[in-house]
Amino acid sequence: MLHVKNFSLSFGKQSFFQDLSFELKKGSLHTLAGKNGSGKSTLLAALRGDLLAELQGTVEIAGMSYPISNQEALRQNIALISQRFDEMIADQFSFLQNLKFAQFPSQPSLWKGFKKTPFLPTFIERFGIDYDKPVRLLSGGQRQVLALLMALQKKPSILFLDEPTATLDPTNARMVFQFLSALIEEFELTALVICHDQELAASYRSGSSFQIQVNECGLRYLSSS
Repeated sequence: MLHVKNFSLSFGKQSFFQDLSFELKKGSLHTLAGKNGSGKSTLLAALRGDLLAELQGTVEIAGMSYPISNQEALRQNIALISQRFDEMIADQFSFLQNLKFAQFPSQPSLWKGFKKTPFLPTFIERFGIDYDKPVRLLSGGQRQVLALLMALQKKPSILFLDEPTATLDPTNARMVFQFLSALIEEFELTALVICHDQELAASYRSGSSFQIQVNECGLRYLSSS
């Protein structure tokens, strides 16, 4: 479970979020919606420790409490797959080779490091991925699946996904959500997903639905259902 308590974010004198508190239940897929520019990506980046701003509040993960400013602890527990997920992937290498790259903090200099077996769930066989084919020849959905698995090589318990299906056709978009749902169920992960297709997201959501609202002063707040 992830529990955010009294989270505030400001850029200089301008408050952006103020005193937000919410929970993400373990083993569930939660969704985050809001208008363009409302701060969806900003919220994910801040909670994952990827944003330079004035931050206050705490994050509780699996019973351990961390100040929101403890970026190292947040990054150890939370993986963020951004809209630019293709930047994680080396197109000329295969699916499996990319997973092995992801096990290292940086690109490995010693090829013997490739002897380590990457994390690969058994149910992935249902998705028809050729592990030895260069990644540039895979579909957009299969590449997104690869990005998800690359993020999981460091064994985070929480996944943030920022518009994972924005550039995909309906078939590939459904495949990504099917794969994500299987991951959550099999390994009891917690996921928060921003998705422009709210109907698609709702059909796979098993947790809370959050919406970012903006008041007349430009301050963001959350509503949920």
